[in-house]
Amino acid sequence: MTCMLNKFPCEILHCIFDYFHPANLFYSFDQINPEIDEILHSYQRIRLNFKLTRKSEFLFLCENVLAEQIQFLFLSNQFETPNQIQSFLALIPLIKCVHLQHLTLSHLDDPKLFCLILSYLEEHSRLRFLAIKNCSFGLNQRISRQIVDVLITLSSLKYLTLFDSRGLKNLCQSLMKLTHLTIESCDTTDLSRILRFLPNLTHFNVGFSSGQLSMIDYFPSQLKSLQIKSKIWILFEDLENLLSLVPSLQSFLLETNGDHSLLNGQRWKTLIKEKLQNLKEFHIDISVDENTMSGDEVLNLFQNSFWTNEKHCEIGCLISTSSQSCVRIFSLPYFSPRHHWFPSTNLGFYEYSLSSFPFDQHYKELNVFDCSQHNSISSRFPQIETLILQGSTPQIDALKSMVNLFSVKHLKIEPIDDLSSVAFDEIFYSAPNLNKLTLKSSTSLKLNGCRLSENVIYEQIKCLTITNIVDGNDVDEISRIFPKVERITLCGKERDEILPILTQLQCLVSANIQWSHPMKTSTEIIDKYLQQNQICSDGTYYFHWNQLYVWMD
Repeated sequence: MTCMLNKFPCEILHCIFDYFHPANLFYSFDQINPEIDEILHSYQRIRLNFKLTRKSEFLFLCENVLAEQIQFLFLSNQFETPNQIQSFLALIPLIKCVHLQHLTLSHLDDPKLFCLILSYLEEHSRLRFLAIKNCSFGLNQRISRQIVDVLITLSSLKYLTLFDSRGLKNLCQSLMKLTHLTIESCDTTDLSRILRFLPNLTHFNVGFSSGQLSMIDYFPSQLKSLQIKSKIWILFEDLENLLSLVPSLQSFLLETNGDHSLLNGQRWKTLIKEKLQNLKEFHIDISVDENTMSGDEVLNLFQNSFWTNEKHCEIGCLISTSSQSCVRIFSLPYFSPRHHWFPSTNLGFYEYSLSSFPFDQHYKELNVFDCSQHNSISSRFPQIETLILQGSTPQIDALKSMVNLFSVKHLKIEPIDDLSSVAFDEIFYSAPNLNKLTLKSSTSLKLNGCRLSENVIYEQIKCLTITNIVDGNDVDEISRIFPKVERITLCGKERDEILPILTQLQCLVSANIQWSHPMKTSTEIIDKYLQQNQICSDGTYYFHWNQLYVWMD
């Protein structure tokens, strides 16, 4: 094999490397011989996506990959991988990642670390994609200025995602290469001024969190795609004025609460025909208050040749059972509701469409609180991924007639009257792809007083959440019944009762532990415990008051 590999040109081997996961690449080719090592370490298209990665794989890659080889990098400090970003920077200098083209940083909560990372990115001439998202700190003037100062040095930047529009507030020089912009939280006040410095923007995804739509008086006229997810109240007149600024728009998506005039299909038709003649994709999800129109009255305005033939767009709605009025409209199937209750009587709302759209074919989450009425459905739900059981004990045959259990990946057990261990076992046996379990009960062994079979082990469960308080005895039983759990979320009363779970579960990758009251334990004591028990030796944990997130060694 060594001789055969030596005969391949470097370019051919690099093309072969493109098909390998980075860890498999180094396991397979590293240290075969000096020639192959040289070719391997000259490969500069390494893609490192560390989302929910095991610590061992993370460390292996950081020890073997050279900074100059990295082209794609995803880092996150979310609770499953706390302090992952800091750990990476300690092992691989970001400033030396000179061939980096794609960088995503998620769940940063430290503004000082953020500013340090920004300083490393300055003059990164190859960086085309930068996403800084899901961050929990505010942006002051100093940080905003630093963001802008760095952005104007990124000469190849084409795609940008920022968690807050204030990061662009001080923009005073055009970003000529930028064509795609996403802002997670945006104040409309300064948006028009910001957009004037993005003359070649073609795709804009924005979440409005404050301000008024009427304050926006400029959008790049060549914009082709616009997605708006708004927490601010929207009037149709303001939306008309905004969309009149983007005559080249080809794709439009809107999620919002707003005035009942947004339900008027005739006004939408007029707007599109007069202002958006290039529009090809149209998706809306609009909730309104104080509407008196029925579902038929609303949907009939979307039921003509313009919508069905020209735009190929179907609209459904949510009807209030008390007033029989339409309270929400949504594009089908794009915004078809994903959650459903069974039985659905007395819930206050129901879905409706003029074409008898098969809503049941699109549900992803089903809450069942009475299986006895299973004969009332004409066909079972085929794509349920999250199944929630509560109320009365479900009969497995009835459940099978309602749900394709092969599609279920996550099972949530709410309080159930007289749930037997047999019924519990039957559900697991009938759902072979189930790997995530959420229990509301006080222990994993007792479901409302019913003990599970002592000889049963549920190895298929990889992610376990128990929301009620557990004690030391529960921890032992959890470890026995669910020995293959990789991610766990628990709540306890005492530190010493619940921490042993971190050593008893041998497959554990990450843990989220909460206590019912603030802990007096210092961070130093927690750190010492984690190191002495070989749970976490490099600081990849977060501890504050009554919460502990650990990314396991």
